[in-house]
Amino acid sequence: MGIISDLILGNTLTKLTNFFVDLSESHKYNFIGAGGGIDSLPKHKRELYERKVEKWIETLKKHPRHVVTRELIKNMQISKSLNRMERARAQLQLLEFLINEEVALNFDDFEKSYL
Repeated sequence: MGIISDLILGNTLTKLTNFFVDLSESHKYNFIGAGGGIDSLPKHKRELYERKVEKWIETLKKHPRHVVTRELIKNMQISKSLNRMERARAQLQLLEFLINEEVALNFDDFEKSYL
């Protein structure tokens, strides 16, 4: 992978992480019964994410699954070391989402890819 490709991967993971952070925060701060989620986000953020999330996922699909997994795990470790636990939790949720979308590897397959 080249430098530009690495930058695109990092930028895309950051944007998706921000999306998951916003979703997580929406569950905390909305009025009772709102439930949180994308429908609870401010209109401008909701419209942005509705337009961009699929594009970001398609961007990640251009990278090998083990690379996406590795970079996201590194990002989680950095978040934890900076005591940004909410962000680390959002990154874990993102990883689970990307595994379901077949963009990232689960932990067992990831480990096998390095053996």
